[in-house]
Amino acid sequence: MKASIAFFFLSLSAPIATASPPKYIANADGTTAAVIVEEELLIHGPQIFPEDLESSLKKIPKNIRPVKLNVVAVDQTAADEVRAIVRRAFPENAPATSFVVGKLTKLGAKYGVDLIMAGHDGPPEFGAERNLKPGPSVYVSGQAEKGATPAEAAKNTLASLMKTLDWLGCKPEDVVQCKSFLKPISAADEVRKEFEVAFGKGKVPPLVFVEWDSTLPIEIELIANAPKPKDANPPPIEYLTPPGMTASPVYCRVARINVPETIYLSGLYSEKPGTGAEEVESVFAQLRDTLKKSGSDLKHLAKATYYVSGDDSSKQLNVLRPKFYDPKRPPAASKATVAGVGMKNRTLTMDMIAVKAR
Repeated sequence: MKASIAFFFLSLSAPIATASPPKYIANADGTTAAVIVEEELLIHGPQIFPEDLESSLKKIPKNIRPVKLNVVAVDQTAADEVRAIVRRAFPENAPATSFVVGKLTKLGAKYGVDLIMAGHDGPPEFGAERNLKPGPSVYVSGQAEKGATPAEAAKNTLASLMKTLDWLGCKPEDVVQCKSFLKPISAADEVRKEFEVAFGKGKVPPLVFVEWDSTLPIEIELIANAPKPKDANPPPIEYLTPPGMTASPVYCRVARINVPETIYLSGLYSEKPGTGAEEVESVFAQLRDTLKKSGSDLKHLAKATYYVSGDDSSKQLNVLRPKFYDPKRPPAASKATVAGVGMKNRTLTMDMIAVKAR
C-alpha cells in the first residue's frame, strides 16, 4: 500500500501551467477555513488508506497544490491524529479538511482519505477525463433507489444517475468522482462490481465510501464535467431539477457551475457544545462569515454534505435550513447519519462548496 500511495503522489510531478495559485483563507487559529481555486484542473483522487499519511502528504510535489482533504476516521482518536498530521505536513496553505467517523472498507485501517489537488493534467494512469476542468461542471445530489440487497440498490441507483447524466448532456466518462453512503460498509466490494457494470471495466471513476445509518442501503452522489450550456451568457450557477424528480426548497437535485472557479470550505462545527438548534445556528453563522471572506454568500452554494450523529441536530437541521436558504437557490446536497462527525461533543458538521457571488 505504501508503494502505491507514493506512486500516486509522485506521478503527479510533471510541470503545470496555471492562471493563478489557489487562495487560502485562514481561521483565527491558523487552520484553513476555505480554499479558492480559479482556472485550474482539479484532480479528484480515490479514497485511499495510507499507513503513513504524514509521509504521503509531504511527498506531494511543490507544484501540486492540495485543495481539499476528506477524512473518514474509525474513531475520534484517529480523527484528531489526522488533524495533527495536517498541521505538521502543511505549516501554511493546508487543504480545507472535513471529517466523519465510521467503519472503513479496509479492515485494520485507522482512516481513509481522498484528496482534491489543483493544477495538473494528470498522467495516463489517472486520465485527464478524471480531472474536473475549469468551466461547466455539475454536482449531483445523492440519489437512492431501493433494492433487496446493497448491490441491487446500487445497480438501480446507478441506472437512475445515468439518466440524470444523460439529461444533463454528460457522458459516464465525464464523471470525476462518486461518493457512496453505504450500509453495511462490508458490502463495498459488491457495490464496486455494480460500478464496473455501469461504467465499464477499467473506466470506473474514483470512488469514496462513507458508512451511514439509513433505512436505505445506499445513496450515491457524483461530480462531473459538463458541456457548455446553450445560453451564451449563463448565470454563474444554476439549480436544476431533472424530469420526474421533485424540487425542494432546501436542496436542488443538480447544481451546475458555469464559471472557472470553486470555493472549498473546511468542515464546519458549532463553536461550543449545545442543543441541535444551537449547533445548527452556530454552524450557519460561521458559514456566512467564511463565505463572505471568500467573496461568496448563501445564494452561491453549489454543494452541501451534512453529517449528523444525533437525532436533535438532524431534526433541527431540517427545521432551520429554510431560514437560511433562498428556496430558488438551495445547493445540491446529501445528508448522512453517521457514527460521529469528527469533533468531540458535536453532532453536526457541514462540508460546503461554493462559487463567488456575482
